[in-house]
Amino acid sequence: MGVRSNVPERTEAAGSPEAPDAEPEPAVVRPTPPPLPPELEGAPYETLLERGLELAEGGRLALAADVLERAALLRDDDPDVHYGLGVIYGLRAIEALARADGSIFRNRAAEAVAIDRAIFAYERALHVDARHLPSLSNLAALYALKGDRERSIATLKQSLKLDPDQPDLRERLEELGAF
Repeated sequence: MGVRSNVPERTEAAGSPEAPDAEPEPAVVRPTPPPLPPELEGAPYETLLERGLELAEGGRLALAADVLERAALLRDDDPDVHYGLGVIYGLRAIEALARADGSIFRNRAAEAVAIDRAIFAYERALHVDARHLPSLSNLAALYALKGDRERSIATLKQSLKLDPDQPDLRERLEELGAF
């Protein structure tokens, strides 16, 4: 069972004049983090954010995600916690891909879940701060990884519009054939 996100839900319903053929989208559910280690139970947001990022840097991604998910429950209005979660889930997706390299037993479900959670986290960071450039850059990369070239290009262009001095993004747009 998960905790609902504070991301505004779409109001168009299937069959409405705004979206006559649209299927209702499932609500994105933030996973309920498991209990924290005793030393972190009841810790303030800043401590959880700092500790979660330290754990991620140390390669303890599962525990880092749990700690940052708990931090996000305390302060949903800070793009940094969502960005951190996006990075962690993105790394977990890369790990799943690396473990499956060359294997016919590739766990596509684990990859997809991690990628979708990373996308959700970056979108949440951008909901809080639409000018959060690192989230835009990473979100574009995830869209490309999922094969959504158009969304990747649109996201890169959005980032360049906010800050034109990003030569690496121009290179990525060229790689996607957008220039």
